[in-house]
Amino acid sequence: MSERLLLAEIARRADVGRAAVVNWRRLHPDFPAQVGGDDVHPQFDAAAVDLWLYRHGKVSTYMPQPGPRAIVTLPDGTTVTLHDAWLRRDPQDGLAELGGGTDPDAWIPIWDAVLTRVQVEGLPAFAVRRASADITDYPARYIRLRWRTENEQPLP
Repeated sequence: MSERLLLAEIARRADVGRAAVVNWRRLHPDFPAQVGGDDVHPQFDAAAVDLWLYRHGKVSTYMPQPGPRAIVTLPDGTTVTLHDAWLRRDPQDGLAELGGGTDPDAWIPIWDAVLTRVQVEGLPAFAVRRASADITDYPARYIRLRWRTENEQPLP
């Protein structure tokens, strides 16, 4: 089980008051989801909180904890590693997303990408005929790939 933090512990990490964390949680839809506790004492995954604090400029350093990785291979053989990767598929709207932090020098050559191989730790490999890429460089390099699930193909 990963480390869990209370609101007061998150506030200490960011050097702010507990009320600031309550406001971030209310105002930012991407604030990490509660993973335990109760309404009075919610608990949050420490790795997710640390990454969120860094991405939103609330802390100046981020030391990624070991987490799931994804390796994305492009048609020219370029590979990009996504750290703290997540994969979400929504069968109702037919959309899928894969995101994660990358090394500062990682390069995605095109905005609309063919992904010849996507390997997310713990899941079978697959390919994507067409995906769009959103790349954020501040405060950390982060890539989010989106595609329609009908463009996804399992790989051996």
